[in-house]
Amino acid sequence: MRNNSIVAIAAAAALLAGTHGAFAQSGAGQGGRTSGTQTSGSGSATSGAGSQGSSASGASQSSSASGGSVSASDKAFLTKAAMGGEAEVALAGLAQQKAADPKVKALAEHIETDHKKANAELHSIVASKGVTVPGGPDKEHQAEQARLEKLDGVNFDQAYTAAMVNDHTKDIREFEQAAKSSDPAVKGFAEKTLPTLRQHLKMAQDAKAAVGTPNMGRSSRSGNSGSTGTGTSGTGTSGAGAGTSGTGTGTGSAGSGSSGSPSGR
Repeated sequence: MRNNSIVAIAAAAALLAGTHGAFAQSGAGQGGRTSGTQTSGSGSATSGAGSQGSSASGASQSSSASGGSVSASDKAFLTKAAMGGEAEVALAGLAQQKAADPKVKALAEHIETDHKKANAELHSIVASKGVTVPGGPDKEHQAEQARLEKLDGVNFDQAYTAAMVNDHTKDIREFEQAAKSSDPAVKGFAEKTLPTLRQHLKMAQDAKAAVGTPNMGRSSRSGNSGSTGTGTSGTGTSGAGAGTSGTGTGTGSAGSGSSGSPSGR
């Protein structure tokens, strides 16, 4: 009886020990799986960080491709176009004050309105390219403005329209060249602006034809020459005057001879 009790107790102890071991192994397995999950999560986080780094790198490359790099020829074009555009606006304002012919005033109004719009777009492109442009017109246009400020009426109209024909002829040639640029922004601006420049040139040519060309004073000098010749022909001292009146010269010579004859008598 007593031996049976001892055997039963031993069996129960063995059963309890086995159960405890099973639970310990199960817990360790779960811990291992948890650890594996955490490691996997860490790997996922690392992968996410790598993905973010790749995106940042791509954005940087995209920004670099569309950023401020510009060729020397495009930079020269942008600089000259910006300064020239400001000069056109300044001269147009002057023309609206001093012009006498309505066609010249209309030309100046169109130029001022259109160039202000083009200048605003151009300044945006210049800023995006990181190009620094000196403010105001260049020296050539400053000299042109100073010359025009001294003129009035028809003389101003003639000089201004001639200047606009010359300026826009040059501008069209330069914008046509810029329209071949490999830079999309420069190419697009040049192509967009060319029709407006051609319209301005046509208007300037029409206005120039309406007001005529500047008179350099040739007719007044010619009149003075004729007057001088007539006045001196009586004395016979001017070959030019004698040429204008052969009879007068002959009479003068005859008079001189007649004068000698009475004296001889």
